[in-house]
Amino acid sequence: MKTFISYVKIITLSLLMIVMSSMTFAQSKKITIISQIKSTSVPRWHSAYYTSFDGLSLRSKNYVSSDNGKSWQNKVMSFDNGNVNSQNSRRSHVTSLFLNKENRIVHFINTLDLKNIGLRKMGELPEGISNYYIRYYLSDPLSRNYIADIAIKENGKNDGQPFSGIRIGINAYYLGDIGCQPIESNNGKILLPVQQSILKDGKLYNPGGTTTFTGARVLIGTMKSSGKEISWKASNLIEISPTKSTRGLIEPTIIELESGKLLMVMRGSNGGKLDRSFSIPGYKWYSISTDGGYNWSSPKELRFDDGSELFSPSSMSRLFKRSNGKIYWIGNISSENPKGNNPRNVLAIGEVDPYTYRIKKNSLVVLDSQKEGVELSHFAVLEDRANKNIVISYPLVENKKQEWKVIRLK
Repeated sequence: MKTFISYVKIITLSLLMIVMSSMTFAQSKKITIISQIKSTSVPRWHSAYYTSFDGLSLRSKNYVSSDNGKSWQNKVMSFDNGNVNSQNSRRSHVTSLFLNKENRIVHFINTLDLKNIGLRKMGELPEGISNYYIRYYLSDPLSRNYIADIAIKENGKNDGQPFSGIRIGINAYYLGDIGCQPIESNNGKILLPVQQSILKDGKLYNPGGTTTFTGARVLIGTMKSSGKEISWKASNLIEISPTKSTRGLIEPTIIELESGKLLMVMRGSNGGKLDRSFSIPGYKWYSISTDGGYNWSSPKELRFDDGSELFSPSSMSRLFKRSNGKIYWIGNISSENPKGNNPRNVLAIGEVDPYTYRIKKNSLVVLDSQKEGVELSHFAVLEDRANKNIVISYPLVENKKQEWKVIRLK
């Protein structure tokens, strides 16, 4: 009997060691790059999104694919034709989201309504910091026509004062980059992360003495029963001292955790009149919401899980959730304290610990590393539904010359 019990103990211990070993392997397994393709033109996968709950149909700006990106057909959305722009209005389509629960696509448009604005050259306009606002379009997945064209504002508010703390013409709210991707929460809310220039004592607030100074907030949308309009509410404004980030908080990206909490990561910056020597640490910053996005915690610096610093230049980043539930942060990293926007020549991905909100250092993978002066930013990311690979596409910019790269990961 004792011998039998001893055998059982040995077998149990062996099984436990196997399980622990497999768990360790699973925890340490890194993402790997399986292919890299360069091109001189914008790849169709860039900014692509699926237009059904579980199918393989894709849209990428003016193109659609019914075979998961193997072939593409030109099918311009009617609002992308230019017929909504005019001499006194400019509309820039930034991002779109397929709504699973509604079987609708919602498109978000940075908008400027100013005299002769349509005659100006494209690019970042200084008037934007005081005048930008966001419109949304609704469309059916099978149609190129839109159902609605509406300015985002809180119920009962007017176009000039769409949310508390915003006075269009003095300060503004807008999408900063393609990292500002909306998500549909588990309870069916549309969560749109935006940046907002700040109003203090009736004037535009810019204590850092840089080009802009912004805070971050989330606009929370609920589809009305008609299916043709969305009602909106705004979260609190997340702010930071200019002694920690001289441009405030920029280009927020959000994700929903398995716990139901929401995680937001925001771009910071050093430099400017307050920091001519670039002595302020260049970090990304994070905030947490426990109530569905209405209220957010004070920002903290994003670090590695061992407590060490994660230096990152002032550039966009992205939180991304795979179908297996794992959450990743993608962005530019630096081996030393950056100087404002630079350097942006290293692009990396790392897994986010959903409990500490830190990046697992042993999971970090450098996706691309170029000589200093080459910018690897403005990237898009999507999981390929056919094989579960992560597809990341981005431009390589040097002296205004541009190539493109598509990287696939597993």
